[in-house]
Parts: sequence; C-alpha cells; structure tokens
Amino acid sequence: TVDWTAPVLNEITKITNTITDSTPNYTFSSSENGTIVFISGNCSTENSHAVMQSNTITMNTLKDGSYKNCILRVIDSAGNASDNLSVTSFTVDTELPRLAFLYPSDGSTNVSPGTKITLGFSESIDNSTLTVNTNNNSCFGSLQVSSDNFSTCIRMTSSGGKSGDSEFIFPPSDNLSSNTTYLIKITSAVKDSSGNNMSSDNTTENGFI
Repeated sequence: TVDWTAPVLNEITKITNTITDSTPNYTFSSSENGTIVFISGNCSTENSHAVMQSNTITMNTLKDGSYKNCILRVIDSAGNASDNLSVTSFTVDTELPRLAFLYPSDGSTNVSPGTKITLGFSESIDNSTLTVNTNNNSCFGSLQVSSDNFSTCIRMTSSGGKSGDSEFIFPPSDNLSSNTTYLIKITSAVKDSSGNNMSSDNTTENGFI
C-alpha cells in the first residue's frame, strides 16, 4: 500500500480570547488518524492521538500570558505530515485581583466630611462588578461604607469616576458625619477584566474618622 496523502486539518472550536483556565480544551478536525505534534509555541498536550473527524485536546498547564504562535501538525501512520494548523491566539489570566490602594486609608483621622472613596487594584477591573447602594441605607453592592459595622451603610452616588482601568472614585451622596468612624468593605464580587474574582472580602480593620 502506498500512501502519499497527508492529513488535512481545520480549527473547529478556538480557545476564547482571554481565559481563566490554565488547561483549556481545543477542538480541530483531521481527515486521517495520526499523531498530534506541536511544532511551535509553548502549547503541549497529553492527547497525542488524532482520529478522523473531530478531536478535542486538553492543553497541558499553561502559564499566565499570551499564546500567539502555537502550531500543530498531525502525522499519519505512513509518515505524511499535515500542513501547519495555527491555534488562534489567546491569553491565559489566572491571577486574582487584589486591592492595592485605598483612600481614606485604614486608620486615617481628620478626613474631610466631603471626601470621596478611592479604590486602586492590582490589575484592570470589570467596571460592571463595582456596584454601590444608591437608594437607601441597606448594605449591598461590592463597595460598602458603614459607621455601625455594616448594620446600615451610607448611600453612594449612582456611579463612580474612573481613572484608567484599575482606579475608581466613588463619592458618597451626602457629606459624611464628623467625629464618626467609618469602615470600608470591598467584596469578592469584584472581578478583573478576565473574570477572576477577588479571593475574599476586604474590610478595613480600624476604619477612618
């Protein structure tokens, strides 16, 4: 038997542009059975056997970063290598966002009653996950400010100002009370632009006055 025909490959399901999964699945089709070989990039897989028609492989653990040059081939039993199949570029982001800056900082005194709450994060944040209470004194939203240990919370304005993708400013709807201690809570509902949640709620220990 003489076989000069190489497998033909096509991408079926690409990996989403930005993912939080370090072991994503990738699906492609092959016109023949054979062995899967990555010839470029930092992608690899334990699923080395390709079958005719659809193949779903799981990538070995990937580090955070961009993957723009992962290329695979399928080699059939006669040694014929397919043309290169370039995996559509994607980015892996598994790092959880964290609070990097807060104003007023924990333990601050003599803070102006007209102060604004400023939050700075370690990376770009999904703005839609930063929510506040705008209607009453209930404690809800991913940013909460309270003078009674979160039995009630102060009302904030409908939206916060934005400085870049990682810093946000939220004005209270009214001036704060003098000689009063306020605690600030940022909940784990906050997500980065890739969809990673903060690992836990972040509440100031001493508050500000």
